[in-house]
Amino acid sequence: MSIYTTYPSVYIWACILAGLLVSGLLYYPERNRNRFSKSTLYTLASLRFVAVTFLCLLLLRPITQWVKHVVEKPIIVALYDNSLSLANQANLQETLQNNLNALSNDAEIVYYHFDETLKDNWDSLNFKGSATDLSQAIDQISTRYAGRNLASVVVATDGIFNKGSQPIYPAKNLQVPFFTIGLGDTTQYRDIRISDLDVNRVTFLGNSFPATIHAEGILAKGETAQLSIEHKGQVIETRSIQFDSNESFIQENFLVPTKEKGTQHYVVKLSVIKDEKSTINNQFDFYIQVLDNRQKILILAAAPHPDIAAIRSAFDQSDSYSIDYQLIDDWNGKIADYGMVIYHGLPQNQSQVEMIKGYESKGIPGFFMATSTTSWNLVGQLGLGFGIQGNNGAKELRSAQINNNFQSFQFPDQLTQAINQWPPVEVPFGKFVSGEGIHHYFYQKIGNLNTGNPLLSFTTNTPVKNGILIGEGLWKWRMYGYVQMKNHNVFNEMITSWVQYLSNKDSDHLLRVVSKKKWSLNENISFQAQLFDASLKLLGNQTIPIQIWNEKNEQLDYNFIPEGDQYKLNIGKLAPGSYRFKAKANNGSKDYLEEGSFIVENVQLEQISTTAQHNVLRQLSTQTSGGFFTSQNLDAFVAALKNQKNLVTVTYDESSREEWIDLWPILVLILLLFSAEWFIRKRMGSY
Repeated sequence: MSIYTTYPSVYIWACILAGLLVSGLLYYPERNRNRFSKSTLYTLASLRFVAVTFLCLLLLRPITQWVKHVVEKPIIVALYDNSLSLANQANLQETLQNNLNALSNDAEIVYYHFDETLKDNWDSLNFKGSATDLSQAIDQISTRYAGRNLASVVVATDGIFNKGSQPIYPAKNLQVPFFTIGLGDTTQYRDIRISDLDVNRVTFLGNSFPATIHAEGILAKGETAQLSIEHKGQVIETRSIQFDSNESFIQENFLVPTKEKGTQHYVVKLSVIKDEKSTINNQFDFYIQVLDNRQKILILAAAPHPDIAAIRSAFDQSDSYSIDYQLIDDWNGKIADYGMVIYHGLPQNQSQVEMIKGYESKGIPGFFMATSTTSWNLVGQLGLGFGIQGNNGAKELRSAQINNNFQSFQFPDQLTQAINQWPPVEVPFGKFVSGEGIHHYFYQKIGNLNTGNPLLSFTTNTPVKNGILIGEGLWKWRMYGYVQMKNHNVFNEMITSWVQYLSNKDSDHLLRVVSKKKWSLNENISFQAQLFDASLKLLGNQTIPIQIWNEKNEQLDYNFIPEGDQYKLNIGKLAPGSYRFKAKANNGSKDYLEEGSFIVENVQLEQISTTAQHNVLRQLSTQTSGGFFTSQNLDAFVAALKNQKNLVTVTYDESSREEWIDLWPILVLILLLFSAEWFIRKRMGSY
């Protein structure tokens, strides 16, 4: 422990002299009055000296620095696969845990299990997980143990990873060895299956949409099967496919017509062959949203920019939106043709401000993408309730952090996992200010520190909804997202969700219900709702009923549960199929109705392939300098784990600082000193 102050030592001596002076002036004359004995007089003078000296010292705001010596044992994180494909491997859990507990004297063993998400300990293992995402589990471990003495990670799994990105990348970034234990059955059985389906989820009435079906055959050489697509029990098309080898991979392209609008249910079927191991994976259900119009979006830009290309590419495969791009100096079209406008680098001058105001007066929402050409003084004239003070054109690099309290619409699947690894973007330097009705989607962060400054926000305090993005560099997010996932799905879904929210024709509705459009069979289905009054202030504690209908028109009735000024509802799991809902509410002056639809898909990823993939585990261990083992050589596994070179205890010092004025014992001490002086004087008959 050390004590220091920012003042020179002469000030400390001044405090001591002040204590001596006050004590001397008070008690020196008492020498000739004979009211106190010499010992009492010295005691009183000492009490007054110490109390006054401490009071003077507190005015200098001295600081105490506490140093704590910490000894941290190495940490071994043990992950166990909780997915459905390992339902027959439950007996190994206790044996493996006993082997790991034998190392408890050398390291701290922390247990987790995973399927689609990471969960604590091994006590709740049930092997019912419908998908396996090891990359997400590793990302969570990386976040939880950043800066800790993590020695290694143990992963017990069958190597079947059917969700998320390739786990090798986050594992290598963690920079600790991975010791993998191969579970499951590596024996190949006779089986044919539908392994994947490529299809756009939205199309237009009267169009025919392409569907690419991927089929696999294991030990099915020479077999012929029938591949068909059905809609409402009617076969649309059937083809015969031939498996030419013991490991066959077949791709068939279909063109499927649409005759009804709304959410349509289709079934892909593959006929069964003799002695087939499993027939569950011979069927694949999917749903298509059939629309009867396409919405046009306009991008107006100050200058060409790679972020514009990234935005446009997000809609390349979209059947819901078409994107037009124009430089502001070349624009002479009709704004009535568009559902919303993306303003890139605007406004730059007063005429552009007036143009944007004119578009808003016509009910055209806007999405503002700020760049170095954006004038923040002019942005303030748009009445968005958002601005930057003290901006001098300087830029800073900031990463994005999701605002978990954002409830206007749902985040895309896997965005929370992906955004933590995406590179930072350039933001303007300055003080960010925002008024009521601004909802922040992303915050800015430095490292793992949330700065509290917004990066992406949406407004509800204006006649039409608007979005404001102040970072440049979305093109880097798109590229890095492809490195992670080998596709652009997360980035594209993120961009389209922004546009879909802003361009919603029902933007003037004061009842808003938010829910995902697609749920899996094992997910609990949830809704969120908001109710506004005429001034766009949130209303709480209202009754909001919601009705849900399935494909058979069977009705389910629920009521939202108020939580402050928000409303939430969890209805649990539903059977696979297409559903529609209708919610009603009254905001005190008018009745409002919100309608929508969603689907529940019966996609059993764990049933598509059940053959263990130990080669993936060997690769993971090799590239992280770990080791691969099976349930038959756990003794060698424990020995390797115990002999790893980084299984060492680390020591370090933790320091903390505290101002004396915040230390209550010092205040109590001063009070006791003055009280003791007063008590002695009263006891001796003085005042």
